[in-house]
Amino acid sequence: MIEFLLPGSRSLIAQATHIFYVQVLAAQPGSWLAERPPAEKRVVQVSLRIERVFKGKCRAGDTVKVAIDQWRSAIGRILKLPGAWSSKPLDPGTRYLVFASVEGPDLALLRDPAVVLSEAEALADLELAHVEDAERLPVSAALEKALAAPAKVGFLFPDYVLERHGALLLAVPREFEPLARLLEAPTLGNAARNSLLQGIGAAMDQGEATAAVEDRYIRALFHLMQTPEAAPFGDNIVGVYLPNRTARRPAWQVFHRASEERRRAQRTLTGRRGVDAETLLVWLLREPEKKTD
Repeated sequence: MIEFLLPGSRSLIAQATHIFYVQVLAAQPGSWLAERPPAEKRVVQVSLRIERVFKGKCRAGDTVKVAIDQWRSAIGRILKLPGAWSSKPLDPGTRYLVFASVEGPDLALLRDPAVVLSEAEALADLELAHVEDAERLPVSAALEKALAAPAKVGFLFPDYVLERHGALLLAVPREFEPLARLLEAPTLGNAARNSLLQGIGAAMDQGEATAAVEDRYIRALFHLMQTPEAAPFGDNIVGVYLPNRTARRPAWQVFHRASEERRRAQRTLTGRRGVDAETLLVWLLREPEKKTD
């Protein structure tokens, strides 16, 4: 059972009061009716089995019958639709992770939850968070479990780890190291990598990182530029993430005792065009001023 609760957190796992793993047993949809044009709404009578409770004081194994609202666009244009169940297929056997952020009976929480995610989006991350709590793992051990199968990690676990353990991870280099290796993992998915990039960057902008941790993060960003699987992040790394960090740390300190990494970083930037890349290359090549008598 996941016990960590932080209302208002950026982490969906941390802010949720209840997290259910449910299976659709049966669904009887009503007719689509015009409501809040150009949207339409229908009521679906759904039978759900609560297969597991990751968070909250509820009982697994129960079958719950609930009427849920689903909305759709009545025009060709895509609309932002109300309701966590909208656009979710309800074929028998389909499983979802249901997140609620209020207290209440199971029926109400399942009828109108905060978020509903598919197994692929959420299950592996919730397993990692659950194991950390259940086995009382240190955060480094939890991250090593994530590193064993980085392709399965989604956006939920990185947010959760940074929310729960960010102060420790950003203060102690040896604790940050497995997080940096997870960020660098070639098979890490784009959603997870984006979550880590944004979360680590935001925490560092608040001054929560030691110099050694900042240096390791900068080197990790250069490693990502050399990783083909991270290519979608290349422009943001060069234009946003690296400039936010390098303004405070000179290259000769960042790459202290890592001269070969520094040379690889220079070669990587030499192959890129644009003012941002040129500015970073100047930063990389700059040496400390020699003192004169």
